[in-house]
Amino acid sequence: MKKFSTVIDTLLTAAALFLLCSVIAGYFTRKTSAILLSSLTAAVALTFFTGRLAERRKAPSVKKRKLRELMNKFLFSPPEYAQAFTVRAISNRAIPSEKNGFVLAGKTAFAVRLVPEKIGAATLAERYSAAAKLGARKLVILSAYGAESDAAETARLLAEPTAEIWDFEKVYDFFERLGCAPTETMKLEPQKRKFGALAAGALKKENARKFLFSSIVLLLWARFVPYSALYVIIASISVVVAIFCRFKPNERKRKAKRR
Repeated sequence: MKKFSTVIDTLLTAAALFLLCSVIAGYFTRKTSAILLSSLTAAVALTFFTGRLAERRKAPSVKKRKLRELMNKFLFSPPEYAQAFTVRAISNRAIPSEKNGFVLAGKTAFAVRLVPEKIGAATLAERYSAAAKLGARKLVILSAYGAESDAAETARLLAEPTAEIWDFEKVYDFFERLGCAPTETMKLEPQKRKFGALAAGALKKENARKFLFSSIVLLLWARFVPYSALYVIIASISVVVAIFCRFKPNERKRKAKRR
């Protein structure tokens, strides 16, 4: 079931498109029935396609949120949970064994390090030397956030055995290929934002262009719709807000004090 806010957003989009299509259709015909029918058809079609486009644009962020919730289950569980899950996943394709903290599958040594930090050079060196003693030809470190820059560069240069450091996205793809994709998630409560924080976010400097664009659109619409004075007033307010965003007095005072 869609969120209530999504339904409201869809209805408002449809209403705005209907009004816009009505203004455009009014240039070509004066028949009220023709204007309403053509505008309604065009508005429904455009709303559908804009909705599909919005879903496509949201898809990467939805996937990212899903991966983060799956990763949290590993991060905030005992280390044995990630180790056991890795053994169970690899068991679908090979007969793994555990030795010296590794999950061994053939000549590949998997080091499970799903912790809330990047893999540093020290961890890489310790696990690499341990994997070499076991006679592994390849070391794979399963991590949550990938590697620090120095560790990533060093891993690419290592040979006999080779070494790779995977972030959680690669780890998830690996589990999925083995037919054992993680399903348990842990959602974190979103931080409640106060009205002041919301207002500060809306009045950011980069939003000045958006307010100016809104004012231009409203001024253009004011020529074709009734109650044009209302549109002019709202456009004027948008211009004032845009100027405020661009030249925040409090922000300028803080910068002056710092100097």
